[in-house]
Amino acid sequence: MKKIILLCCFTLFSVSCLLSQNTETDEKKSFQLPKNEFHISWGDPLISSIMMSNFYWGMYDYMPPPYQQYNWFDPVAAYKKTYYIGSFSLSYYHRFKKWFWFGGTISTTSTYGGKSYDAITKEPLPYCNATYLSFAPAIRFSYLNKKYVTLYSGLALGPACIFTTTKEKNTKRVDTNVGMYMQWTFFGASFGNKIFGNVEVGLGMKGILSVGLGYKF
Repeated sequence: MKKIILLCCFTLFSVSCLLSQNTETDEKKSFQLPKNEFHISWGDPLISSIMMSNFYWGMYDYMPPPYQQYNWFDPVAAYKKTYYIGSFSLSYYHRFKKWFWFGGTISTTSTYGGKSYDAITKEPLPYCNATYLSFAPAIRFSYLNKKYVTLYSGLALGPACIFTTTKEKNTKRVDTNVGMYMQWTFFGASFGNKIFGNVEVGLGMKGILSVGLGYKF
């Protein structure tokens, strides 16, 4: 009788183990890595502010103080700040391999403010606002691919335009400068299944730190 009971217990235990293994196998089979991804993000303005006010963009002659350093101590003018809003990006990626993605990024950022006035007459002095727009093909290498977590690195490189609007008394001029967009993502992480949040650390016009939301399918 004891042998029969032990045999029944062993049989039940074996069946339960097999069922649990089949359930885990079915869950693994049912999960497939998503092939496509859209996400929007915002990046800090540190790098973009430096790039947009640098000499080689052809904007030096139009940018207001404090970028023109020889005007810092001009007693005639009183200056206001130029504000940078950071970089907004819309990105799409398609997964060709488990670890390899290819897609593109549309990115834009702007400056506003920068108005300056004559300290004596209070008349406005020339100033410039700028808008940066780019489209860049992008690659991504994902080295951890789980259902709720993806870790990756990547690179985006492409053309860009800077539209500068210079206002001088009653005249307004719009100039276009052609440049290059680059974003090197050292580390990126997304958290979530279909709808996810992501954070990236890198170097380029998108910023050093960026955060966003996206959708996988």
